[in-house]
Amino acid sequence: MRTVDPKCGHEERARRTNVKQLAMPGSVVRGSIPGPSALTPAVAEETGDVRVSDVPEHSRFEARIGADLVGFSAYERRGNVVVFTHTEVDDAHEGEGVGGELARAALDDVRRRGLRVIARCPFVATWIQRHPDYADLLAHRPAD
Repeated sequence: MRTVDPKCGHEERARRTNVKQLAMPGSVVRGSIPGPSALTPAVAEETGDVRVSDVPEHSRFEARIGADLVGFSAYERRGNVVVFTHTEVDDAHEGEGVGGELARAALDDVRRRGLRVIARCPFVATWIQRHPDYADLLAHRPAD
């Protein structure tokens, strides 16, 4: 099955199970979280039970609870800019703050590396709007 999210500009072919795309209300895609189950993270940050790791070989940050992959935020690296394109969290963990933990840890890692952000993913863009202390990371700041 193929899913295309025009808001994020992301096309994905994957096994489908029970995942919901994080985006603006009314933009929902269900499916599995693709990718390998065992990875060695380059950068990991634990927040509560959620462990967030940058997995550059798959161009995404992954959120795990124990060994289970429960969410990811895909990105493209363009020089000193990280373009967030798509975020998903497993339905079984909806409402548990996994998406927020994922966004915060990914943006904290971007800040530590001295990089900038373009938030094409509606979830990441909205998260930054709700947390203005992260707006300084934006490569293109919106007009006030």
